[in-house]
Amino acid sequence: MRWVKLKKFSDASYEDIVNFRGRFYVTTLNKDVFVIDPYSLDEIPLMPLQPLRSVKYLVPSGNDDELFLVEKILPSRGVLDFSRLACRVSKLNDEAGTWVEVSDVGGRVLFIGYLGNVSCCAKELPDGCGLSGDSLLFTGGPGNVTYFYKY
Repeated sequence: MRWVKLKKFSDASYEDIVNFRGRFYVTTLNKDVFVIDPYSLDEIPLMPLQPLRSVKYLVPSGNDDELFLVEKILPSRGVLDFSRLACRVSKLNDEAGTWVEVSDVGGRVLFIGYLGNVSCCAKELPDGCGLSGDSLLFTGGPGNVTYFYKY
């Protein structure tokens, strides 16, 4: 056993990494998405449906049930207002190795933040917490502000 440096498809640093169904899924600072097989160490690009100028987040859901790609779409010009950005959410089709855009996240709340991304069923949250299903909650945004998005 020894450490092996991986060759990279991208010159950008890895930004986000999650383990899903025994493989590693990675986003990079220049917005690429890869899957890394832990045995062969091969890196396979997984491009979103249509490339967008966006910040990408990987959010695993359940016990290797689903993997979501959340893209916070950045405007091409003008002032960047994190509280008003549009989002696109896709789910991994593991067999085809592609992302499929979804219109809801199955009654879940996706929590996205600096310390990691998680999801849970909205029904598991306490009543009165202010969150409902098919929601995105971005924590630790610029100025340490939390932003809430709802489908």
